[in-house]
Amino acid sequence: MQLRAEHGWGYRHISQTLSESHATQVPKGTVQYWILGTHNRSRRLHRYFEAVPSPELSDVIGAVLGDGYTTEDQGRGIVGLSNKDMDLLKHYLSCISRILNHQSSGRITRGTPFGTLKATVGSRLLALFLQKPLQQLAPFIEKHPAPFIRGFFDAEGCATVSISRGNSV
Repeated sequence: MQLRAEHGWGYRHISQTLSESHATQVPKGTVQYWILGTHNRSRRLHRYFEAVPSPELSDVIGAVLGDGYTTEDQGRGIVGLSNKDMDLLKHYLSCISRILNHQSSGRITRGTPFGTLKATVGSRLLALFLQKPLQQLAPFIEKHPAPFIRGFFDAEGCATVSISRGNSV
């Protein structure tokens, strides 16, 4: 849009310039959608995830480590949580909405015939972030440990401590 405003270039010229300067193919149609405003960027939530320590991110990390999952569907990252508690799933989606800075992120669907529900969100960068080893997630958890613990145990369902053969488990 800046190239169009400053130079008055057409879609093809902008496409060629962007393709050459960034070493990637930028189709003329995409440039046209951007300039006309018909491209809905809010559908591409994965582009807007930025890993910044927050209580919501710690909560989601805990929930995903507890009973959540990350997967990929046709190149699109999916972050999900399965549980029977509707309030927990709504809280989970609320945290992700704040992380992605978007009003409504994700949906809740029936998971299995046993009454389990699934909350899923499409966000490739968030999914890739949550797949990192625990050591790489630790700095985000350490800034806000209470929400992490709450998210983990809410997703897990309960905390159990037992002594077996003299070892605590």
